[in-house]
Amino acid sequence: MVVSRNVRALRRRGACHLPVRSPIACLLALALIVLSSCTAPTAKSEAEREADRVADQIGNKLSLNHALNVVDRAIGLGTDSIVVLRADGTDADGVVEIKVHVHEFAVGFTEPAVDIDRCYRFTYKVTDQFPRPERLDICPPQQQLPPTTVPPKMPAGLLESLQATLDGLAVAGTSDPDSVRAAVEPLTVGSTATVAVAEEGGATGVAVGIPGQCVMGRIIQGTAEAWVVPRVLAQPGETGCDAHAAARGEAKNAPH
Repeated sequence: MVVSRNVRALRRRGACHLPVRSPIACLLALALIVLSSCTAPTAKSEAEREADRVADQIGNKLSLNHALNVVDRAIGLGTDSIVVLRADGTDADGVVEIKVHVHEFAVGFTEPAVDIDRCYRFTYKVTDQFPRPERLDICPPQQQLPPTTVPPKMPAGLLESLQATLDGLAVAGTSDPDSVRAAVEPLTVGSTATVAVAEEGGATGVAVGIPGQCVMGRIIQGTAEAWVVPRVLAQPGETGCDAHAAARGEAKNAPH
C-alpha cells in the first residue's frame, strides 16, 4: 500500500526532518507511525476475553449449592462447555473451580481458529456469597464431586390423584396401612415426595409431601377425603406432613 511505503519512508527519514512549515503533515506522519504499530486482536486474545466474560457472568449467579448445575447456567453465554473441577464446603466457607472452553473462529486470512481452556476459582465467604472469579495459571485436575442435589419436587396433580386413589380403596373396603401405602406410593414417581401412613381413631391417614409442602388424605368409615395442607402449617415445627394428623383430619385450614 502507498500508506505503508510512505510510513516506512518517514521512519527512515524521521518525522521531525519534515519542513517546519508543514506542522500538520508532521502530526499526520506521527499518527500514521503510531497506528501502523498497533496490534489487531487475534483469535487467541478474543477467546481469552470471551472466557473471562463467561466466568464473570457465571460468578454473578453461581452459588456453591448450584455448582453442579453450572452447565445449565452457561446457556446463552456463548461458550462451548463449562466443567466443574471442584466444589467443596458451603456457601459460607467453600470453593468452586471451573474450566471454561471457548472456540474462537479465524480472524481474517492470517489468524487460524483456536480452542482454549481457562480455569477459574470462586472462593465463598459469609461476607461474599457471589465472589469474583480468580483466574488460575494452571487448570487443576478434576476432583471427586459431591452428589448432585435434586431440588424438592411435588407430584403434579397430587390432590386429585390422591383423592381418586383413596376413593377406590374406600369403595373396595380396603384401609389397612400396607395396602394404602402400596396404592399411594406410585403417585410419587418422578418426584422427591415421601409417603407416610398411620392408623388412629378408626381412620387411616396418609401424608405425601416435601419440606414445606404437603397433601393429606384419610379413609374413615368407608369414605375418603384429601386436602392440601396450608403452607404455614406444612412447615417444619408446625403440623408438618404427619400421617397421624391426617388420620385425625387436621391441618385443613390456615389459622386465622
